[in-house]
Amino acid sequence: MKKILIPFLIITLLLLFIFLFKSEIYKISTKTELTDEQKNELYNLAVLAKTNGDLPISSLLLNNNEIIGEGYNTVVRDSDICGHAEINALKNAISKTGLIAFTKLERSRIKIISTLEPCEMCKGVLLQYNIRNVQFLKEKSLSVNLSSSYNELRYQLNKKQISSPDLLNSLSKLHPDY
Repeated sequence: MKKILIPFLIITLLLLFIFLFKSEIYKISTKTELTDEQKNELYNLAVLAKTNGDLPISSLLLNNNEIIGEGYNTVVRDSDICGHAEINALKNAISKTGLIAFTKLERSRIKIISTLEPCEMCKGVLLQYNIRNVQFLKEKSLSVNLSSSYNELRYQLNKKQISSPDLLNSLSKLHPDY
């Protein structure tokens, strides 16, 4: 029993340490300051969210430090579980620039600023669009980060690939990257 328990405990502690470190690594970098314009925009957008009964969270998407998209939480207002400030800021920027033009923007010049650290869903969208410069005012609590890490681990352990070669072949004809 000890031969199994000790490695299990070591692996568990190692995984816990990795997940803790992953969610806290940003703390080693320096903090940046917001401009007065950015502060005002973020505050006004948060007020709009609160007025609509949503959590007062807001985001700005910048290209070369110029605001190209803005968003605030609209989950309650629109009955849309994807209505988070970061996603809305990205959608706003894409609607202004067009999808093709947006995808051609130099990613090193794009940054998103949010009043709250992005959730896992928003983080996924930011990763999908290769937005690497993420800044936030208020961090998520350690318990929220641990819960997210646990949920991610549970997701990875429970996902399963299905087998349907005929469907895969049909879908590949529609889109070669399938």
